[in-house]
Order: sequence, then C-alpha cells, then structure tokens
Amino acid sequence: KSTWLVWSGSMLTALWIIIANSGMQTPAGFKIVEGPQGPKAVLTNFFAAAFNPTTLPRYAHTIVAVLMMGGFMAMAFAAYYYRRGTHERFARNTMAIGAAIALIFTLLMGPAGHWQAVAVAENQPTKLAAMEGMWDRGPAPLGLVGYVDSANKRTTALEIPGAVSFLATLDASTPYDGLNNFPADRIPTPAQTQITYQSYHIMIVLWLVMVPLSIVAWFMNRSGSLARRRGFLGFLMWAPIVPMLAIQTGWATAEVGRQPWIVWGQLRTVDAISKVVPAGQVLTTLILFTLFYTFLYVAWARVVLGFARKGPALGGEPSPVTEPVPMPSGAGRGAVTAASSNAKEVS
Repeated sequence: KSTWLVWSGSMLTALWIIIANSGMQTPAGFKIVEGPQGPKAVLTNFFAAAFNPTTLPRYAHTIVAVLMMGGFMAMAFAAYYYRRGTHERFARNTMAIGAAIALIFTLLMGPAGHWQAVAVAENQPTKLAAMEGMWDRGPAPLGLVGYVDSANKRTTALEIPGAVSFLATLDASTPYDGLNNFPADRIPTPAQTQITYQSYHIMIVLWLVMVPLSIVAWFMNRSGSLARRRGFLGFLMWAPIVPMLAIQTGWATAEVGRQPWIVWGQLRTVDAISKVVPAGQVLTTLILFTLFYTFLYVAWARVVLGFARKGPALGGEPSPVTEPVPMPSGAGRGAVTAASSNAKEVS
C-alpha cells in the first residue's frame, strides 16, 4: 500500500511540475496589467493556466518516460541476479515484467511524443524549426543524425523528407516556417540551435535502441536462454542509462529550444535577470543545489545497491525446508516436539 501511495504522490508531483513548466512554455489564463513597478502578469483563469495548450501532452510524455525507465530498472536488477546465479526464479519473473513494461511504454512513447510534437508545431514554431534544423519554409523533415551549420544557414542530415509534416497532419506536403522566417532576436542562438537539434535527435536514436532491446530481452527470457548470455546480461545491467539519457536530452530540447524566451512570447530570458539577487548568490545557490542533490544521489545509490546485493527478502525462492518433517509411526508428544525443534534448526 505504501508503494502505491508513493507512486501516486510522485505522479501528482510530476503534474504540478509540468503545469509550472508548461505555463512558461505556452502561457495562458492571465493578463498583463500595469503596476507601480511596471507591468506584471495577473492570473485570470486558473484552469486555463494549469491546463494550457501543452500541459497534457507534456505530462503524458513525461509519465510514459518514467514508467519506461522503471521497466529498464527492473530489467537491470533481474540481469544482476541472473549473472550472479542467485534468485533465478525472482530474476526470471522480474525480467518478464520489466521487459514487458519497458516495451509497452517504449511503444507508447511514439504516440505520446507525437502528441507533444504536434503541440510544439502549433504553439512554438521556432522550437520546431530548431529541432529539425529547418531554415526555409516548407515540409518538415524527420532527421536521424546531422549537423546544423548556422553560419551558412543550412543543415546536413540523414532525414526523411516531409515525415514530420506527415506525422503532424497526415500530409507530407504541409509547410512549416523555418528559422529564416522569424526575426533574429526571436530564435535560438546558433549554439542553442545546435544543442536543440542534437539533443532532440539523440533522444530519437535512443528510443530506436530501446524498442529492440526490450523485445530481445523479453523473448530471450521467455525462451530460457537469457541466463546463459552473460555479455548481454552485463549490457542490461547498464541499460537504464539509455532511457535516462533520453529523458535528459528531451528536457534539453524543451528548455534550450524555447530560447530566447523564459516565458514564451512574453518575457525574454535576458530580461528576467533579477536586479535584487546578485550573480554571486545565484551561483552559490546552484553550487549548493548541485552538492545537495549529488549527496542524495550517492545515498540513494548506496541504499539501492545494498538491497540488490542482499537480494529479495521474499523473492519467491524456495525455503531450505519445503516438505514437512516425517513423523515416526506411533510417535507421541515428545517425538512431535523433537521433530518441530529439528525443523526450526534446519530452517
């Protein structure tokens, strides 16, 4: 029960984080009023602000990603026990569940990512142009790998022409604006464009890795051959790095791609610099946050790895005593007591 409560709480926490971030990505439900210290945003509709145009697609994308990550974590623990040759029944069951969850939510990432991409195309056109390295108006391609040459305003890439337009509208000829169609002060800088493009495509490539990886792990586990594949098991132990990198590159795409805005279309990042808090205090805060969360991560890793080494307390492994102790025929109370004591000593 406590596990489900923690899970539910984390899902609710993620919702509020996404609401706050989406409110900056695609602000809604507010108006700008003049005050004694200058203009300020005033909330006019809480639900419009909370459920702005990108909240739900971004929340779905996030939740699917963390559940996918959970599946790969379960696969890693199962692979660890397989390689050690201990708790094999627990490892087999955990691998079956983990690989199934990883596969299901990796596949669901397709429509979830599509939903968010459509929201980006409709609400943040400069981000979409940076994500695909588009310079001129036309059908949006779907690139796999490439390089953005901002100096010459061109992108060299291995891509599928019109694929993003088709995914968004079911029409490969649907045109979208490129970076050249926007004012220079309203698009990401060359470095930001490069980061947005590369992080977005790294995320896609990692997704293409996770799909076959979860399929192969599930089938090998089902066939009973996985326990003998020590090299593959070693790879699966580190496999959670793949979805973790995909999640981080996805966030990089979202945050760097929205530049130069800290609140889209309303407040530029350069104008959001505090006049009250000195740069030194901001740097000190960031350093302290980094140290604190590094400490938490190390503590978490030690606890988790400690549990892994100890093994499942109720992992389903058969007890050393699986059969009742045979009783001599005609045995009285003394024989019963002795047999019971022997059973306790054996167990």
